[in-house]
Amino acid sequence: MEKEQRYGKISFWKFMFCLLITALHVGELYPESPWIFKAGSIGVEFFFLVSGYFFAKKYIYYENSKNLGEETFEFLKNKILKFLPYILILILVACPFCFIAYHYTLTDYTRAFYRLFAIPNYFKGNIGYDIFGINWFLMVLIITESILVPFIIKYKKNFVYIMSPIITILITNYLVIKYDHLVGPWLTTPFGIKGLLRGFMLINLGMYLYVLSEKFNNIKYTKFSKVILLIIELLGYLSVFYLVNIPKAHQKFDILIVIIFSICIVISTNKDLLLTKFSNNKIFYYLEKLSLPMYIYQWLIIDIMKELLIKLGLTISYPLMLLLCVLANIFFGIITIETVKIYNKNKSKIKNIFIIN
Repeated sequence: MEKEQRYGKISFWKFMFCLLITALHVGELYPESPWIFKAGSIGVEFFFLVSGYFFAKKYIYYENSKNLGEETFEFLKNKILKFLPYILILILVACPFCFIAYHYTLTDYTRAFYRLFAIPNYFKGNIGYDIFGINWFLMVLIITESILVPFIIKYKKNFVYIMSPIITILITNYLVIKYDHLVGPWLTTPFGIKGLLRGFMLINLGMYLYVLSEKFNNIKYTKFSKVILLIIELLGYLSVFYLVNIPKAHQKFDILIVIIFSICIVISTNKDLLLTKFSNNKIFYYLEKLSLPMYIYQWLIIDIMKELLIKLGLTISYPLMLLLCVLANIFFGIITIETVKIYNKNKSKIKNIFIIN
């Protein structure tokens, strides 16, 4: 994506909400701590909304050169290939670690395989499985967008204006009435795991946010209005970090936080508002790139740090554990990004080892 098409504010907050989710997962090791972002998983909603936004941005004006079946196949293939190197690295590191730390058997690896691909399973005792289960988000993203891509290519704005809000309202009502909250991706429904419905609803809402932002971007604002919008944007994002610490935050604030995210995303993607030019820089873009491996590997890093502390016989505070996990995850994320970069430069050579051109 070209520089002028990117949004540094979105890049920055993707990284920040990745840290929020990490803080939640580290906090699960410290249930006695009063400040552990217990509802921090709501940060995934931001990822889905942003994904839906950029999905619509790309395909509303997309001119297809193939039939819809081929277009959908190409989309699915490219989406899988984008994430595959990161997942393979996870498998290569996590499998031997789980064998050493948790004495995984073939059955355990099979269960982990199910969680890696967001397939519901009913085995009890899931120690270590979250290392693989964290990737339900990527699988839901791939499935949902692959279902939607032929419709948005064919019907474009008509689909987004008409169907996306209907889908959003219907699924939101079902999830809130049935479960009282949006989270809990591994709960099963008649439509598969609950996370699949959650992703489908939020991606459609993100698509609708794009057509709203097009209208929002056509408005000319005064300097005073821009200051007010900046304050709303910053307070909106920061309020999420506060709300997720309130007891029973999911039941009380899930829908409110989705609304806050929606408002903030529309503001953050306006190219004429304050701090937009400042935020469009390589540092923020790199933070966004870093957020993907940091999300994928966070449970692996947390479990490695936990087992290391047990072996050393050390007990540390929640803030220190969070800091160490974040630093280790950033380091591992940078290594992964560089590894994937090397792979992408040499993938044609690797392909030639197995396939004759």
